[in-house]
Amino acid sequence: MNFIEANKSFLAKFATFKGRAPRSEYWWATASVFLFSIILIALGIEREVAKVLLILIIGLPYSAVCVRRCHDTGKSGWFLFIPLYPIYLLGFAGSENKTNQHGPCPSK
Repeated sequence: MNFIEANKSFLAKFATFKGRAPRSEYWWATASVFLFSIILIALGIEREVAKVLLILIIGLPYSAVCVRRCHDTGKSGWFLFIPLYPIYLLGFAGSENKTNQHGPCPSK
């Protein structure tokens, strides 16, 4: 999944907590959030205002892609609340290459 495909999926499924998201969709979404925050700061928006804008605009879609990424590894979205475990789970854990309780294996 390339940058454009991943961002289309990220924004199209902005409130979809069901299903699965491949590692590439998660990482491209993370890169997009980072770029969006850099743009806000470059425009001269105060840091506190930028944080609020990020939470309001990107918070729900980013949470959804994180939960779908957990589902892709065969775990529940509740695993995001375990300290430090999400770093491994979201960024490094491999996908289940078969259909699991959250749906079929997404395209890479």
